[in-house]
Formats: sequence, C-alpha cells, structure tokens
Amino acid sequence: MNFDTSSEFAQNVSKLIRSRRTAKIVATAEPIHHPHDDAAKNDSEVLKSISDAGFAPFHYDRGVNGLAEPWRFYLLKQDECREIGGQLASWFPDMRPNNKLPAMLNACGCLVLVTWLPQFDRATADEKQIQIDEEHLAATASATQNLLLSLTAKNFRTYWSSGGFFRMDEMLDRLKIDRSEKLLSAIFVDYGANEKDVEVLSGKQHTNRSDRDKWTRVIELG
Repeated sequence: MNFDTSSEFAQNVSKLIRSRRTAKIVATAEPIHHPHDDAAKNDSEVLKSISDAGFAPFHYDRGVNGLAEPWRFYLLKQDECREIGGQLASWFPDMRPNNKLPAMLNACGCLVLVTWLPQFDRATADEKQIQIDEEHLAATASATQNLLLSLTAKNFRTYWSSGGFFRMDEMLDRLKIDRSEKLLSAIFVDYGANEKDVEVLSGKQHTNRSDRDKWTRVIELG
C-alpha cells in the first residue's frame, strides 16, 4: 500500500483527530428542510464516508448473509428523520416532553445508525466466545470512529448518540432492522443548519480529558 509518510501528513492526521468535536444540533422551532439538491449531495458524501469507515480492522469473520463484517450501517435521510421526529410521541407515549430526540431529528441532515452483530448468547457463552463478541463490538466502535473522522474532515458536525428509542425492538421493527443486531451508535450529521434555527450543544466530556501520562504507562521488564 502506498500512502504519504511525510511529517506534514502525520501532523494533519493528528490535527484531524484532535479537532473532532461533539455537536448536538437541536431545532428550536419548526423542522428544518435542506434544499433537495444540497441534501442529495451531502447524502452522497456521507455514503462515501461510510465506505471509508468500513476499512476498520476486524479480527473474526462474522459470516452473516455472506458478509465478514461484524457491523451494519443504516442511513436515514432528512425526510425519514423528519417523519420519525413527528411520530415519536405517538409511537412512544411515555416519552418525556423535554426529550430532545424529536428536535434533533428535525434539525439533522441525516442520521446514521451503526449496529453490531453478537455471535453468541452471553448467558451461556464461554470465555472464548465472549472474547469473540468483544472483538466484534470493538471493531464496530472502530468503524464508527472512522466515520466520525471522515465526516469531520469534510466539515460536517456530528453527534454520537447511544440511540435512545432507536435501541428499542419496536423501532428496530419499524426500520426493518433485525432484532438480533445491537445498536452501538446513532450518528446525527449536520448539513449546515442556519444557526438562528437551532441550538448547538457541545459534548459534556471534552473538557474532562486528562494528560496522556495520567492514563499511559510505558512497561519496562528490566
């Protein structure tokens, strides 16, 4: 494989990793509708980023439907996001009035759901089987980070959500996602919403990061 090994390239990769930020984009009033042509162009870029995300490492061939990958990606375009945002309260009557998920669905350019495919029943799995499933989960997390970095490089703001109601079987059924899949992440992608129409909330943990030396130890066996 040929790739740039220059110091400048390495610095740019480091800058990309460090510049990734969490941005929760919440519609403050009416649902936002991006022009169709603009949305279609951005959808295409997100799909390219999903292709890049698929180059994450994975250790075991999951072997479902002839596919080795232990992950699945699902793209919901803005029309689907707006429809779900408008239906959530009726689908889930116990949803709290201050839940931000509908407003997030009304603001995002698209939503990418990332699932992983457990291979064994954890209640009866042996140590080796548990390790294999942990590898599947770790690989899917790696693919998710690839997606976030690729989208960051394209100047898309993103928010990695645990999914909320998207984790529930009823929602998986509505989206025709097999219940055997486990939702790892719901990635909300901003397509450049007008700032006057949205509220932008930063990630809660970014300022909690500590120096590398506090969580890294160089092991010496002397």
